[in-house]
Amino acid sequence: MLAGDEGWNLCEQQLAIGGAGEMFTAMGLALERRATDRIAALLELGESSTEMRRGLLAAFGWVSTDCLKGVVKGLLGSTPYRRAVGLACCAMHQVDPGPALTAAVEDADSVLRARAFRAAVELGRIDMLGPAYAALRDGDAEVRFWGANAALAMGDRDASIDVILTFARSESRYGQCALGWLLKSRSIAWCREFLSAMASSAEKSSEMKRRLVGGCGVAGDPHYVPWLIGQMSDDRWSRLAGHAFSTITGVDLAANLLDRQAPKGLDQGPNDDPADQNVAMDKDDALNWPDRQRVEEWWQAHRSAYRPGTRYFVGGEPTRDRCLAVLKDGDQSQRVAAAEYLCVLAPGTRLFPTSAPTWRQQRALAAITYPGS
Repeated sequence: MLAGDEGWNLCEQQLAIGGAGEMFTAMGLALERRATDRIAALLELGESSTEMRRGLLAAFGWVSTDCLKGVVKGLLGSTPYRRAVGLACCAMHQVDPGPALTAAVEDADSVLRARAFRAAVELGRIDMLGPAYAALRDGDAEVRFWGANAALAMGDRDASIDVILTFARSESRYGQCALGWLLKSRSIAWCREFLSAMASSAEKSSEMKRRLVGGCGVAGDPHYVPWLIGQMSDDRWSRLAGHAFSTITGVDLAANLLDRQAPKGLDQGPNDDPADQNVAMDKDDALNWPDRQRVEEWWQAHRSAYRPGTRYFVGGEPTRDRCLAVLKDGDQSQRVAAAEYLCVLAPGTRLFPTSAPTWRQQRALAAITYPGS
């Protein structure tokens, strides 16, 4: 911003890398400067690359609404791709696009339809339950998923479940998200039966094992705590199991001296060696390493405070007040879960924007209201 045209030239050069971060920086700068020609060029570039489109959308969500005046209106009246960008922008800023959203779910373009149902979830558009039901039979998998997600968030606990189940049981990129919504909306008894069945597939697939460990935390039943403590001995699942334990009990591992140092020689993803082909980020990089023995001792001393067969979320029942407290003070994974719980607890609730800039989230928390509150 301070470097003027030279700053823009540097951004333009970096776009050749084709990454999300490079696009985020360039589009953020273009929007801040309201540079119409540059915005149009970047939109065109983003259409050809899924990775760059991630950064493009993130930039639209990051800048202030003042930078978007006139831009979003133009997008909503343009091509299916640009309409999808416009809907995403509205959802990220919690602005209801009205008829533009209603029309999008009926469009022939599947990408636009999917983005429309996702926006319906984010904006709490409970009036779109009818179209969401119709989307359960859509020929496009992405549309089916977001249609089912929308129906579930809008209060359906019947027709959408089979579709959500199909995704939760598969290794689809929507599987983790599907599992989270599913476990939050079903009874403890149902969750136990489902997770027990998942255990067999988890023996053959590391992805399904990750979902099983994380799913125990989402289900919130203290019944799983001894098993989770057992998983802390395996470096592959140790941090995830520790996080699931904290999500049930509400215990901060580091604050209670229940953590340990990372194992020596552990490969945690990209490093400074240009010859190393491993560029995948460590999925659990932000999580603490639990000390199994100390966690076990803590559990033996406190287990009487937790009733198996009762759902816990960060130490208490997942009520509206508990979820709001977690939105304010929880870690990011727990905050995402709290936002989803609020939709499950009160269909028609807008999905809290946990990816928005901090200042915008703080403002939203200060003014938050929910149906029936």
